[in-house]
Amino acid sequence: MINTFQIDSAKTFVSGLFWHPLSGAAANHRKETAELAKELNFDLAVWLTSTVPQVGFASRNDDVNPGWISAAAAISKSLQNEYDVRDFLCAVEVPGGEWLYVAQRDGVLLPDGDMVGSSSEIQARLLQDLSLGSWPLVYAPADWAIHGAVEDRTFEDFLPQKNGKIDYKKLPTIQPVSQWGAGAYDPGNLKKLAIPAILAILGYYGYSQWQNHQAMEQQLQQQAVAPLPHPWKTIPRADKYLQACAEALPNLGSLWPGNWAPKDITCTGGTFTAVWSRNEYGWIEHLRKVQPKVVIVGDGSNATLSVPVKMPAGEDESAPLEGERNIAMYNAAQKYRFKITLTPVPPPPPPPPPKYGEAPQPVPDWREINWSVQGAELPPHIIIQLLDGNGFRIKQIKKVFNNGKSTWTLEGTQYVRL
Repeated sequence: MINTFQIDSAKTFVSGLFWHPLSGAAANHRKETAELAKELNFDLAVWLTSTVPQVGFASRNDDVNPGWISAAAAISKSLQNEYDVRDFLCAVEVPGGEWLYVAQRDGVLLPDGDMVGSSSEIQARLLQDLSLGSWPLVYAPADWAIHGAVEDRTFEDFLPQKNGKIDYKKLPTIQPVSQWGAGAYDPGNLKKLAIPAILAILGYYGYSQWQNHQAMEQQLQQQAVAPLPHPWKTIPRADKYLQACAEALPNLGSLWPGNWAPKDITCTGGTFTAVWSRNEYGWIEHLRKVQPKVVIVGDGSNATLSVPVKMPAGEDESAPLEGERNIAMYNAAQKYRFKITLTPVPPPPPPPPPKYGEAPQPVPDWREINWSVQGAELPPHIIIQLLDGNGFRIKQIKKVFNNGKSTWTLEGTQYVRL
């Protein structure tokens, strides 16, 4: 949701942008931005390159204007310069009495990690994210009593200063996507300009050699480069993964042996594992009468049992577009009231350029997005049915027991095409 606030009654800051990481070479980022904007129906954007290259989208239809400043990008740049961190949570009060919340993981601003809300809303969101993992840097007000949080500061303290005033020229501003196509670097123009100079210096013989070199390079570039094998081809589809786990569950036997309570059960990596903890009058001999193959852990208060899971073969299907899948999964989570976290995996460094006469090395035609559903009350077969699609794979299904209640955690990877 788009929100705005002002400083100095002249500069407008905006939050609620749709953030999306950029892949591939930097020279292709403008083209990728334009394609994404068209696909997702945005006409405004701001680039952020201090960590992982990414773009924040907005639209004039949401009453966003060019020249406004991205509040989340300003926070990200400030913390990157000050602490050199890729992961952080930041809650800070902004003019108007509301609070800005910015969340970044693996160098990427989260799609729902750029928001403004009331103090209670932002505090609840911060505590929720803290429960899902470790964060090396957390900014929060001192009176929220967040363990390990850095002493709070004002929003203006995050902004660059010059001569005691805010240096607005260094802040990331939103611009029309259409203007980014102008003035693009065209290597063809450089070659046309260079030909007369090459002829004059090298003469006909040198120019002929150069022509041969150019012809060979062009031939190599036109060679079909086979893409790397798709990793999801070796992983079963989500519904079949769940079915294999369900078929292995009876092999664990009773989850409720006398005076021992289950803590959790986890299906991952071809193994189904149960963990128990002893109650006040639980003895090891009680547990072993029901579960003779359990392994006692630590001081004898916990025990585990693992059984193999026969996973089916994987399938190779066409991966979807990233923007479409992101929106589809977020929409399902919002509609059925469970939280999903999507974390794009930074792309690997490109292979070195081929040596003269060598064909280019194969490169992946996909990228990965790690997804996670934590503490859901819906059963996994419902969650999978809502989220499933091409390139959607599961890594782990976990059920946690707590005082008579149980919740589910699911993790996996969504593969998308470049």
